[in-house]
Amino acid sequence: DYYANELNRKTPLIIWSKENQMRKEVKYYMGMIDVMPTVANMLGIDAPFALGNDIFESKWNNIVPFPNGNFLTNKVYYNNSKEEYKPLSNSPIDESYIEECKLYTENIIELSDDIIVYNLIKNEQDRVMNK
Repeated sequence: DYYANELNRKTPLIIWSKENQMRKEVKYYMGMIDVMPTVANMLGIDAPFALGNDIFESKWNNIVPFPNGNFLTNKVYYNNSKEEYKPLSNSPIDESYIEECKLYTENIIELSDDIIVYNLIKNEQDRVMNK
């Protein structure tokens, strides 16, 4: 079905280091939006404009937003265009949980679009430099 197809589109992320300092396999969901904050944290770089979460910090509480408004958590996959969801565990899903995740996803998409359309990062950097 549609949900099985969506949930089986998994792409591994392999981060290799010469020193082989960190050997971890992440079993929880993450998205491309989470790569920058994760790598920045691993390298000790401050990333104030990163929109995602460090996957080693957020773990099972991560919400993975998609550009079309869909989202994925450890509990549910939500289809925005159909306004329906598929539970991923046997625990009951509260409608307030869905609404909270939807709002988070909408905010991230809006912020991402605004960064692109209005060049917000450059404008913020200019504002800080001119203080």
